[in-house]
Amino acid sequence: NLVAQAISGRIAEMTGQWTSENRARQRVSSDDYNFDAILNILEAYANENRLWDRLFNIFSIEPLRVTFEDLVADVASTAAQVADFCAVDIAQYPKAEQHKPWPRKQGTELNQIWEDRFRADAVKFGKIEVAILGSNNTAR
Repeated sequence: NLVAQAISGRIAEMTGQWTSENRARQRVSSDDYNFDAILNILEAYANENRLWDRLFNIFSIEPLRVTFEDLVADVASTAAQVADFCAVDIAQYPKAEQHKPWPRKQGTELNQIWEDRFRADAVKFGKIEVAILGSNNTAR
């Protein structure tokens, strides 16, 4: 969900908390919402995704696509999937299971509030294509 990703990026910019291992240097609230700031991040992420897709296409690469949601839902099986895709025998690395920190979802109710508001604002400002972005850049 690129909209949710952009919102998380905006909150991380504001708080300095890029991972759950970092402490936030400030708190954010609904009052800190900024449509244009989120839109700029969203557009940057969408452009990066287009560039990656173009590169994969040029070199006839079929990438393994892993979503953050799948990763945090089951780190071990996602890691095994990545290892398999890369032809790496994960059994040769038994200490990998002990690796910390495992990624965790940091989003809160505020993320959902901002996402709902962002989608409504996108419609209001005539950015319908942005309003319907959902999981994996597809219509929601």
